[in-house]
Amino acid sequence: MRMSGENGETLYLTQLERESAGSYACAASNTEGETRSSSLTLKIQFAPRCKPGTEQTSVGSLNMHSLHVKCEVEADPPDGVRFSWTYNNTRNVSPVLNSRISSHGLVSTMTYLPQSDSELVTLACWAINNVGRQTVPCLIHILPAKIPDTPRNCELHNDTVLEVVCLAGSDGGLMQSFLLEVVGGVAPPAYNLDFTRGPPTEIDNEISTMNDQATLAPLFRIQEQIPQFKLHSLEPGRDYQLLVYAVNAKGKSDPPFVIDKVRVGSALVPPYVDETIISEDPTPAETSHQDKQKQQSQMVMFAAVAAAVGVIIASIIVAGFVAICRLKRQKPPEPQEVRKRMRAKGITCPNDSSIPALKEDPFLDILRCSFCFISRMFWKVLSLRCELVETDSKSETDPEPEPNSELEAK
Repeated sequence: MRMSGENGETLYLTQLERESAGSYACAASNTEGETRSSSLTLKIQFAPRCKPGTEQTSVGSLNMHSLHVKCEVEADPPDGVRFSWTYNNTRNVSPVLNSRISSHGLVSTMTYLPQSDSELVTLACWAINNVGRQTVPCLIHILPAKIPDTPRNCELHNDTVLEVVCLAGSDGGLMQSFLLEVVGGVAPPAYNLDFTRGPPTEIDNEISTMNDQATLAPLFRIQEQIPQFKLHSLEPGRDYQLLVYAVNAKGKSDPPFVIDKVRVGSALVPPYVDETIISEDPTPAETSHQDKQKQQSQMVMFAAVAAAVGVIIASIIVAGFVAICRLKRQKPPEPQEVRKRMRAKGITCPNDSSIPALKEDPFLDILRCSFCFISRMFWKVLSLRCELVETDSKSETDPEPEPNSELEAK
């Protein structure tokens, strides 16, 4: 804004509005030149008003599902802004309890719980500051949610990748996302609500969302927050059908937007990152990969079980061997005459108390036990053999042998 005049040292501003705020400077000029003063900032304080674009909004509701409705205003000064809400229906207008309101700065949020799917309600948001009260409230219309509209004007772009770009329709009052289904094979050329079909097949039972579009299950599905999709997995030389849906909490658009006979001329450039694919019906390649992973998991599990069984068997064998050795270490009953003969010949079993037990090392215990057992068996066999030889020699020389004086003395 530029104002000019003669001999004016004072500027008077009247009927100021919010748009009058800004920086003001005074300039003077004559035949010799021009000079300008430093700028002065003028602030215009005003009562709260709705933020542009939020004067009236619509929100879809689901029965017994809480909604968080937001109201945002502009005001100067921004400090100390207070909010209040009113509940308006076809019968009356009532204030909203403060317990359901949460405010911070220039934003207020209210929690609302719809009581039915057919309820029509308007919530009014009011704000006030030191200048005054908001003259026109911000209105939020609560409407029954519905299924979103079908995306429209879908186009194909085939540069380095095959890209599908559509325009979004109405979201039905709820947050929506977009779904692309890729179907192989030939389908009807257009969507027809009155067409007839034969009896349901096994494939039909697997498809719950596209029975009216094709007889083949989708090869894969891609879901995005905006109606733009990039395809990297299509094989060249094959015809595909693309189905584009809009989806929200109430369901998905019906009918979808159909793109028929999509063919890729050459192999597409693979993506740098994985696509967000929701594949309820995996492709043969995915199935093969899953089978390999399953086989590997089974082999690892079998190896772990075999190792555990081996450890258990080895533990049982070692425990049994140690138990046998401990039993063998006990002093076995021996015939009194054999013990006397062994002592007479100066032979002592290592199990006697004269040899200390090696309990410090289990391995030495096992060696000692084995040596003791072998020694006993050896001397038993040797003593019996000596007795048999002596008996045979005496029977040949003297039928009635005299008693062995050495044995009697002992």
